[in-house]
Amino acid sequence: MRTLSTPSLNCSKLQRTFRKGFPMYARRFRIWLPILGALLTLTCQTINAPTKSNNPNLVPSDTPTLLIPSDTPTLLVPSDTPTLLVPSDTPTPLIPTDTSTTTPSPTSATPMVTPKTDPANCRFGPGTTFSSVGGLATGSIVPIHGTIADQSWWQIESPQDPGTFCWVSAPVTNTFGDLSLVPFVSIPTGLVTTVVVTTPAVVHGVCGGPNPTNFNVIITTNGPVTVLWHFEIHDDNGTLLNSTTDQSMVFAAADSQTYVSDAYKRDCGSYVVKVVTTSPNSITGQASWTVLQP
Repeated sequence: MRTLSTPSLNCSKLQRTFRKGFPMYARRFRIWLPILGALLTLTCQTINAPTKSNNPNLVPSDTPTLLIPSDTPTLLVPSDTPTLLVPSDTPTPLIPTDTSTTTPSPTSATPMVTPKTDPANCRFGPGTTFSSVGGLATGSIVPIHGTIADQSWWQIESPQDPGTFCWVSAPVTNTFGDLSLVPFVSIPTGLVTTVVVTTPAVVHGVCGGPNPTNFNVIITTNGPVTVLWHFEIHDDNGTLLNSTTDQSMVFAAADSQTYVSDAYKRDCGSYVVKVVTTSPNSITGQASWTVLQP
């Protein structure tokens, strides 16, 4: 489509011509000449004023454009590119895993026991007539494995000797869980824990004659029990020379008892005396002595 252009007017030349001719017509057109001059000036200003172009191909001006900041915040669109995480050279400390057996919670149905205030003795049997073989520390909570008819004692696994059992007193402990699940167990029999026999190491005598000596015996148990025991005499080659019949020693509670033998006579030589318990368990104590002629 053809574009119409605005005609160009040389205003400077027209104004010079008007000023030259102004004196010639000053008297005749003294009223209109100033008006015509003003109109000529206004027309030149209007025609030569810059016009706004619709041409999109205009070269941008060197004059910087003032940008007024907008109050509307710019929307940041997140990138689809994932952020690469670089691993740190500092190793992360590993918290050690507790591999011990999990203790059931006191709120569970599992019967549990714990000391009230002070550590509780853990005895070989349910009663103070049994010796203490361990203890349950304050704050410890352990399963109950057994009880007696009146539930005055609780059987637990020994904290100091796993795999064996001992008893804590009910009055000095608190219990949790369903106590009806605790089975009744038999009261254990006290056992012999140590046997000691002593005799003089050297007996001075006469070879071929009687040379007496005595044996001192100490037997210790961890509870009420009747102990059966006897003597055995061996020579230095291990040959059995003499043996007595079993005799009894009654213990009303965990304790130690002493027995002193009558005089035992032997000829010159070296010997071994043994004290052997046969019930409730077998333990042997021994000592040696020698008969010499000065």
